[in-house]
Amino acid sequence: MQGIIKKPKTLIFTILFAIFSIAFLPFETNMKFATVICFVALILWGLNAVNNSVIACAFLLSCLVFNLAPSSIVFRFPMTENFYLIILSYLISYVVTSTGTAKVFSRKIMNKMATTPVRLVLFSYVAGFLLIFFIPQPFPRVILLTAFYKEFLSKQDISNTSKSILFFSIFTASTFTSMFFINADTLLNYVVVKLAGANINWEQWAIYMSIPTIVCCIVTFFLFLIIFKKELFINSFSTANIKISQPLSKQQKKALIVCFIILIGFATQSIHNLNAVFILGIGVVISVMLKLIRIDSIKSINWSLLLFFTAAFSVGGVLNHCGFAKMLADWLITLMPESNGNLAIIFLTLITLILNFLLGSAVTTSSVVIPTISHIGIFATQNTLCLFVYTIVSVQYVLPFHHATIMVGYSEGLYDTKTIAKYGIFLTLFTFILILFVCIPWWNLVMR
Repeated sequence: MQGIIKKPKTLIFTILFAIFSIAFLPFETNMKFATVICFVALILWGLNAVNNSVIACAFLLSCLVFNLAPSSIVFRFPMTENFYLIILSYLISYVVTSTGTAKVFSRKIMNKMATTPVRLVLFSYVAGFLLIFFIPQPFPRVILLTAFYKEFLSKQDISNTSKSILFFSIFTASTFTSMFFINADTLLNYVVVKLAGANINWEQWAIYMSIPTIVCCIVTFFLFLIIFKKELFINSFSTANIKISQPLSKQQKKALIVCFIILIGFATQSIHNLNAVFILGIGVVISVMLKLIRIDSIKSINWSLLLFFTAAFSVGGVLNHCGFAKMLADWLITLMPESNGNLAIIFLTLITLILNFLLGSAVTTSSVVIPTISHIGIFATQNTLCLFVYTIVSVQYVLPFHHATIMVGYSEGLYDTKTIAKYGIFLTLFTFILILFVCIPWWNLVMR
């Protein structure tokens, strides 16, 4: 039981909280059970009180037993493209690591560019940006980059805490660099545009988000260094254990061919219009034909991550379906001050942050916030409204389930909730500054 229940006292208090809430919340029965069960799951996840997979199973089972929402909402994630992208990305990552191709990458590139932990953090941003042009999906980008970092850091004599922070830099850098272009995250970015009814093409997005994203990347980079200075400002990396370059093996050449085909597929996506799943699927099929992937390779897939994603993504859907999210949004709007200036922007930012914190899904938050505030008339165009909400849900995360990309590294055990929260609290504060002093003035200038 020790591996399942990590914090017994926290679990007991959470159960008591659930019983008290069910008894006294003034909601109708379905909303009451849905709200309590969702918040219990969020609390246990956030406080790391119980094994994540156990919480996920219990939550999904509770949704079915109490009929809190249709199965299409509860099991929405397995029906999305992201579900299969993650599976295929892990298989390609297996090809890269099992053949030793990751060693080639770390030896030839990272040893030259990432000579210190600080430079490795900077490399996370640079790689996150450059990979956008080859892989227009954050999940494959971070999973593959993690494989390279694991190989590189395995040779370094630094603490596990420092390694954890360096792994975290991959995922947090990806959340910010993905804001540069509309095709940097072909699922989230296009969905938010559609939800807002906005009319933004690739060139417009690049212009509208250029300055906000550049400022965001610069500030968050230095913020990262300040917050984790104890773990990062250590000695330079050692190259003593790094072997001199050797000729590529036959298996490594095969793996590079597979990677090249995948990169070409992504780079020419605007020509052939094949989606990301199909492109990665082709890479997996070729890997099977080249005997780089076998039946036992499925062990490399993090199935607990997929289970966690399924439950975490359904929380927002269940809260939305039962009416709690809409009720909360409508109530918060009534508190809005009578102003069309900065005070109104600050208040709407706060509302979006609160809902995003509770719902934990960028798409669900957007689907609730956008229609709620669109009729207020604060924003001149739907484009501004769209990018306003998008920027907030992309920058703010305090716990793993607040951002899908962050959840990947967390479920891999690369960093813990304390690390995310330590950084995320400052991100929440920074969000206000970014929106008020960078985004709104810039959009007012370029959207005229």
